[in-house]
Amino acid sequence: MEGRNHLAEILHYISSGWDSLTRSMTRCDSVADTKSAQKAVLYLPAQMRIPQALEELQRNCPVRIERLPSVIVRAGQLDMSQIQQHGLLYLEHPYVVPGGFFNEMYGWDSYFILRGLLRDGRVGLAQGIARVPWLSTGSAWRSAGRYRVRL
Repeated sequence: MEGRNHLAEILHYISSGWDSLTRSMTRCDSVADTKSAQKAVLYLPAQMRIPQALEELQRNCPVRIERLPSVIVRAGQLDMSQIQQHGLLYLEHPYVVPGGFFNEMYGWDSYFILRGLLRDGRVGLAQGIARVPWLSTGSAWRSAGRYRVRL
């Protein structure tokens, strides 16, 4: 019986942790780059109109919104020298990071996060993450050239 109590405690700990690990591109703390003294950069796809929520974010937070220099249709297409500053790629839906220090997702972590969210009944949050077509390369622009893992 004691083992079941420990399992229940572990499951409760995991379940209550999702909220503190969830990020949204409409919150200042989710786009902040603590590793840089410069304003954080949030990159949008080249053809995307700036959503109203991001215009508000730019007014209220130390963040610069920039578009990627071209439309990307396949991996490796973009010349990385065209990107001057590290930043985050815009994600439309909330997402979960692998630890409290991070604001970006990474491939293998995201795979296991998705499994945990589904196991915990957080289907909507998992669906938002799974909609990211380049998920496994990471949401930080500096990691955009990483190996793509099939989810």
